This record gives sequence, C-alpha cells and structure tokens, in this order.
Amino acid sequence: MALQHLGLLDEHYRITSMCEQLVHASDDHYRALLQTQLKVAYSDLFERLAILPYVDHKILKEAFSQCGYEPVSMQQKMITLLKGLSTEAGMSLERMSPLHTTDGHSIKDELLFSNTALIHREDPARPDTSDSMLTLLLRLPYHPQWTDDDIPWWQQAVALAPPDQLPPSLTS
Repeated sequence: MALQHLGLLDEHYRITSMCEQLVHASDDHYRALLQTQLKVAYSDLFERLAILPYVDHKILKEAFSQCGYEPVSMQQKMITLLKGLSTEAGMSLERMSPLHTTDGHSIKDELLFSNTALIHREDPARPDTSDSMLTLLLRLPYHPQWTDDDIPWWQQAVALAPPDQLPPSLTS
C-alpha cells in the first residue's frame, strides 16, 4: 500500500517507471527524484507543513491525522517511513523554530538572560534534591501546562547551557 501511495507500484502491484528510474539513477539524481516523488505523494502534508514556523514530531503526527492518512493505526509507521525516505532524499521534515526572536524581549526573555547563571548551579538550600536548574529546564516540556508557545523561550534557555551538559538529542 505504501509503495502504491509513493507511485512505485501500480494498482496491480507492478513496478512503475518511477521505480525503475529510482533504481537506475545516480546518487544526486536519485535524491532529486525521491524528493519530487515524496512531495507529490504527500503534497497535502507538505502544504500543511510549509506554512508552519517549525515542525516537530508532535506537529507531524497531527498533520498526518488532519490529512486523513489511513489506516489510523498505522500512521506512526507511515511517519517513520516518510522520515526515513526524506532523510534518504536529503531533506528533513522536522525543523525547529529560531532560537532568537527579533520582535523584542518578553518577560521570559529578560528572566532567561538575567538568570543565566542559575542554569549552571544546584540549589544548596535543598540538599534533598540533586536536580540542577538545567535538569528542571529539560523537564519543562513534559509539564501538563506546557504549550507550543513555550518552545521559543525554552530553546533560548537551553542554548545558554554548556553543550557538554546537554543530552545528545539537543546538541546534534
């Protein structure tokens, strides 16, 4: 079903000319063909993603649902396949919002920049906890009141932390 959706097999499960072209293409031509094929097969999804300032896994999952890809129970596997094929084609589906805003400083910005040192030290008044401010900061996205509006200032705060103290997923 996925190969048909991608235009690599026809309705009778026979290999299409696009599949043949991909098999015989040079590396650069292969990536270009695969990118084009993905953008055609998932045009509705790419249209939705193109207008967004950033795309993460959660947004990608929502976009898949809104586009009505079925069966719904297989959407996570469809996303995994699309991410893998997109990487193979030399394009990334996920993109983060900029770390720095140009529209002035919010209260959160002022707090972050004036309290940079807090990220680097533990609270000596609370010997019962080993959580540093950085650890607490990294847990914020899992808080029940977390919203997508919190992402830009959170990224700014994380950017202030020493890279060697961040998990690999945030430094790559």
